[in-house]
Amino acid sequence: MREDDRACSLILLGIALASCIGSFQYEVGTFNNPGPGLFPLVLGVVLGVLSLIILAGGIVAKRAPVQGSTTACGRSILSKEAFYVVLALIGFGFLLVPLGFIVTTFAVFAALLRFVTNQKWLTVIIGALVLALGAYVVFDVFLGVPLPRGVLGI
Repeated sequence: MREDDRACSLILLGIALASCIGSFQYEVGTFNNPGPGLFPLVLGVVLGVLSLIILAGGIVAKRAPVQGSTTACGRSILSKEAFYVVLALIGFGFLLVPLGFIVTTFAVFAALLRFVTNQKWLTVIIGALVLALGAYVVFDVFLGVPLPRGVLGI
């Protein structure tokens, strides 16, 4: 089993457990009458099962030693881009309620466009604005999902 397979499956399992535990903060309901906690619970269970399959498959499989297991697709597993994505997702989780959906989504997309894809600032601002407003229209207007408004009221 490659070290990165084991690490990835354990990280996914942790995310799955956090999703399942977090879903119980809301009413779960049933499949016929779902509550807001049902979807994260189901996703957490599916992710947990898949991560266990990856872990078990890696343990059972008898693979030859992998050359260069510290790289994936020619890049280091611990790349700065991966770190920026994880940092942006953690920041999104912490800033969503205080700053609101539009501001937080704009900031996260802007950070990802600038630091992960290395876009020019004009592209970053326009792209993040279009993506944030587009996500707002999809979730708030079309799907009717109540989104956090934040301190600015937007």
